[in-house]
Amino acid sequence: ELEIAEAIVCQFSEKQAALCVQSMIDQGFGVTVDGFGSSQQSIDLLSCLPLQKVKLNPGFLKRMKIDEEVHQWMKHCITQALGQDVQVMAQGLEAIDQYEAVKGLGCILGQGGFFHMPMNALSFERLLASYSMGQSHQRPVYLGGHGCKLSAG
Repeated sequence: ELEIAEAIVCQFSEKQAALCVQSMIDQGFGVTVDGFGSSQQSIDLLSCLPLQKVKLNPGFLKRMKIDEEVHQWMKHCITQALGQDVQVMAQGLEAIDQYEAVKGLGCILGQGGFFHMPMNALSFERLLASYSMGQSHQRPVYLGGHGCKLSAG
């Protein structure tokens, strides 16, 4: 899977960006736009690019609780992406209120310290083993694919 920053994509014409993204897909790569929602062009990207996933701009997570405009923009971005069958991932989730807010907006993928802090390979192996042994964990996590699915279990 390749991640392309929204700011980079927006530097090109829609036609150039679409050709580039399609070329990557044709070569077998999944394409994700990182920092989605950063510009007014965000929504336009959904209709002109063959995207599989977008990762929301993490700066919005901290502001959406205190700024209704930001909350509405996030809701709009998530709704539009899901309406185009594009997966949406919230990145930078650090607290339960952020987790609950994006889940309430329909975002089912997330990553960040709320789930687990960065870890080395040995710690990750132990984490995987604890899940396979059925140990209970305080925070929801889905270890299949990229990021964590925002659901219990």
